[in-house]
Amino acid sequence: MASEKSYSSFGLRVLALLDRRPMAELARSAGMSKTTLSSALTGPNPSAETVLAISQAIGRSVEYLMTGADGSSVPGVKESEVYYSRSGEPTDAIALPLVAELGGGPSEGQKVISMVTLPRAQLSRLPNLRSELWLVAMPDTTMGDLCAQGDLLVCQGPDGGMSERGVYVYKLNNIPTIRRVRRVETGGIQLVTDHPATEPIWAFMDGPDGTGAEVTVMARIAGAIRITPVT
Repeated sequence: MASEKSYSSFGLRVLALLDRRPMAELARSAGMSKTTLSSALTGPNPSAETVLAISQAIGRSVEYLMTGADGSSVPGVKESEVYYSRSGEPTDAIALPLVAELGGGPSEGQKVISMVTLPRAQLSRLPNLRSELWLVAMPDTTMGDLCAQGDLLVCQGPDGGMSERGVYVYKLNNIPTIRRVRRVETGGIQLVTDHPATEPIWAFMDGPDGTGAEVTVMARIAGAIRITPVT
């Protein structure tokens, strides 16, 4: 095994996330040999397939492992990382429905594809939770860069209106997207991400007036949860 100085920046980030767990454990979880894993952590250009396998095994986004930019969090909203054991459920837990697509909750007719059990303590850290909650899986990053692929988003209805700095699921001109509110004005809102290359969007609640996008609010995102198996 190479010395620590020979690890790439990618390798050092992986080692930090391992937190003294054996490298052999990661290799098994990622479905590769220890030699392949060692080469990926020390070499300059690990293959995309290897990085994806390590990302899935360690429970962090490819973007974070490769760049150090943590794309798995929702700005302004606390992120939880839930570790669970295959040998049992948390003792004080709550089961939430995972719906098939971003949008309204199960009471609004969304198809429930599974139930996900989470510790209540993790959910209690998220702000302003109400009674009905549901989860949606972030399938990719096409809906915005505030959440990362693989995140489970804790959603609830947008009852009570929108607040500045809140993160919401919208339909902008009938296309689902995720944005944070920067400003709320009469009849309209300004929606942003934290990416400097993404221009703010002016959206209008009562339809477009020729200068902005038509918007429908679908859900408020209370937090992003990354579930990491413990073997």
